[in-house]
Amino acid sequence: MKIDVSAKAITTRLRRVSQLRRLCLSLSKAKPSAIRNYRTFRLIVGYLPEVDFLDDVPARARQSDLRFRFAVALDTFRPDSDGMYFDADLALALISAMSECISCDRVEFVLDRRQPHIVGSFENLLRYYESKVDPVPFDEAAFYRDGRLACSVHTEPYDAVGGPWPYSDTVTFSFYSDGDCSKCFTEACTKIARDLNAQIGGVFQGSATPPKKTLQQKVIRFFS
Repeated sequence: MKIDVSAKAITTRLRRVSQLRRLCLSLSKAKPSAIRNYRTFRLIVGYLPEVDFLDDVPARARQSDLRFRFAVALDTFRPDSDGMYFDADLALALISAMSECISCDRVEFVLDRRQPHIVGSFENLLRYYESKVDPVPFDEAAFYRDGRLACSVHTEPYDAVGGPWPYSDTVTFSFYSDGDCSKCFTEACTKIARDLNAQIGGVFQGSATPPKKTLQQKVIRFFS
C-alpha cells in the first residue's frame, strides 16, 4: 500500500501524534492553573542586518546561486525539559509544507555531517523521528527539481549558545532557494501553526542580499 506523504497527510498524522503527546503530558502533570503554549516559532524573511552575513551563507547555497533566504526559528524551551527540546512534529510539518512551495520532486536529508547518512524521503525521516524518544534535528537537507538543486536547508542550533535575537534559544532551519518563496512559505507556516496548535512569535523582514562583515566585526568574531 502506498503511503501518502504529502504535506497535508503528514500534518494530519503529526497532529494526531502531537495531540496524544500533549494529552499524556497533561494527564501526568495536570494543574488547575492556566497552561501557556510553549510551542512557538519565529519567521525570518531574508537577511537581518548586523546578524546574517555573507560569510555565514553555506558554501553549497553560494555555489548553486541560491540567494533567497527564509528561516524558521523553533523555540527549544519547555518547562518540563531539562535541556533543549526539539519539536520534531512541528519541524517536519513545516519542512514538508515548504518543500511543496519549492515544487521539488526529490528530497535528501543528512542527519549528521560527521557521519553522513542520507535519508531520501519524508516517509523515512518521519519513521526515524517516530522511533526516537529524544529526537535531534537533522543537519542538512536538499530539495531538487528536475535534477537540479532548488533549495538547500541548513540547521543552525542556537540552544546552547544563546545567539542573537530573534534566533536566541532556538533550532533554526534556514532555507536558501532559487526563487522568492517567502509568500508561500509564510502562508504555509501560518496554516501549520493553526493546524498543530502552535504560535508564531513574530515575522522579521530583512534585506534581499546578505551584508558583508566589516573588519571590526571580523575581529570581534575571531576573538569571541
